[in-house]
Amino acid sequence: MKTLVELFDTCQLTNVIAGISCLPEKIIFLGDAEVMNQDRRDALDRFFRMRKQTVKLEYISVKIDSYSDILTKMERVLSMNQDVCIDITGGREMVLTVLGEAAYCHNLPLIRFDVSTGKMLRIKNAQHIPIPTPAIITVRQSVVLNGGEVISPQNYLSPQQLTPSFCKEIRSLFAISKQKPKLWNQFAIALEGLLNCARVTPELKVYADLSGISETQYKKLTDYNYFDQLSDAGLILGYKEENGKLFFQYKNEQVHQCMSKAGNILEIYSYMLLNELSKAHPGLFGDMRMGVLADWDGKMIPRCYSGTRNEIDLMVTKNAIPIFISCKHGEVLKEALYELHTVAEHYGGEYAKKVLITAELSNSPTKRKSFLDRASDMGITVIYNVNRITEERFLELLCEIGTEEKKDSKENSLKIHKNYI
Repeated sequence: MKTLVELFDTCQLTNVIAGISCLPEKIIFLGDAEVMNQDRRDALDRFFRMRKQTVKLEYISVKIDSYSDILTKMERVLSMNQDVCIDITGGREMVLTVLGEAAYCHNLPLIRFDVSTGKMLRIKNAQHIPIPTPAIITVRQSVVLNGGEVISPQNYLSPQQLTPSFCKEIRSLFAISKQKPKLWNQFAIALEGLLNCARVTPELKVYADLSGISETQYKKLTDYNYFDQLSDAGLILGYKEENGKLFFQYKNEQVHQCMSKAGNILEIYSYMLLNELSKAHPGLFGDMRMGVLADWDGKMIPRCYSGTRNEIDLMVTKNAIPIFISCKHGEVLKEALYELHTVAEHYGGEYAKKVLITAELSNSPTKRKSFLDRASDMGITVIYNVNRITEERFLELLCEIGTEEKKDSKENSLKIHKNYI
């Protein structure tokens, strides 16, 4: 096809799913001027340029409740363009009605996409249009499509860095941290505070004066013998504490990164397993990134920028659907649900999947049920108590994220809950 006529929708993925699947020369959007605003137009332009897809974009404002205005402008579109196909995936009822009538009167092909699966449906006169393979969108493209931008973090971990030796270290560290997630978090936070006043050499040797920390902080560092456990596992070297002084050396920079923040280990462990799933099951996931720092409106001004930014623990894609994953190694509060929901809806749109992975949830049946019910109502899949399940079971639950459609997210969330209740 040369020309694709689209009904402009508030959901940007709905606006592009046919365009990136059918690859027309031109896309003409019909819609309400307020919905089809400049910010959304700019985002679409950046999105297609980022994909290096050569396509001309045109926008025609219509009076959304005026049958005659929509019909007049649609007739003009048909008179000025050739090989026209109409996509009715999005848009308002009145525009759908008029375009359906135009397709019938002019014998035009009419198609629709199931956005959650990427599958095209031939509605009328579209037998000659080949069924395209599901379109693939990257993490950054998804953020840009919804008006944001990805800022590459300095500590970004790529799949290439997940060597067999590093994966072994990740598993060893997670095995230590998962025994008592709350105590591990306290230890990691206390260690972070200690390192702020310690001397750390380029070789990752740590020299710390314990006299400068409080009794409470010292108790968090030593109560569960984490230094001994890390030393026994070979994750730190030369550990020694004497005369109020502490010394150890991180095995390598990768171990240092895993221990730099309290919640890092669950995030990295989950990222490692997602990568292993992706290799074992090609097509299960597409793009995959950890520690995604996203700018809210994509309008970044170097040096003087002070706008809103959000960090996304893990973000993966399944064809064109973005999946936002939040990892909480310690106690998780209901505010985490609202934060995840807000970030996913803004940077991923209405078809985004939302997943919360947590090592602990309230032991109170009433509080736990209330939390899980709230998550389910918000379309958030919860995988919890990961410190108590086997790695094989965790892999199975992660695999379900890539196989369940977004429309089933509430049902899937409840199903996953039942694995623990």
